[in-house]
Amino acid sequence: MIDKRKQGKNNRAKGKAFEKRVEKDLESKGWIVIKFNKQVDLDKNELVTAKPQFNPFFKRIVGEGSGFPDFLIFRKSPNETDFIIQLVECKINGYLDLKEKGKVEWIKSKLKIPVFIASKNGREIKYE
Repeated sequence: MIDKRKQGKNNRAKGKAFEKRVEKDLESKGWIVIKFNKQVDLDKNELVTAKPQFNPFFKRIVGEGSGFPDFLIFRKSPNETDFIIQLVECKINGYLDLKEKGKVEWIKSKLKIPVFIASKNGREIKYE
């Protein structure tokens, strides 16, 4: 029988480690990486500050600033006159659920900022 608590803990740890790996990879490619602390609220049709996740059983904060997408990245454009701005969501398996897909569509239509999904491709990181 699978211990769901242990599985959840392992999944969160793997996800956090993958986020760190993506962050370092983007920085090595010349991007400035900022943890995105905003969340798309589809009900209100606006971008709001992400609230920390609180676990009432342990009486502590589990996820601080868990925004969607994970990172805001930017760098100077090739002509050095303006900046290129993009958003990156880290997903080990590369799949977004239906709610996340709706948030991505909202960002693309309202903010006009491209959203990339960082996923594992063997030992490499793939951006789509």
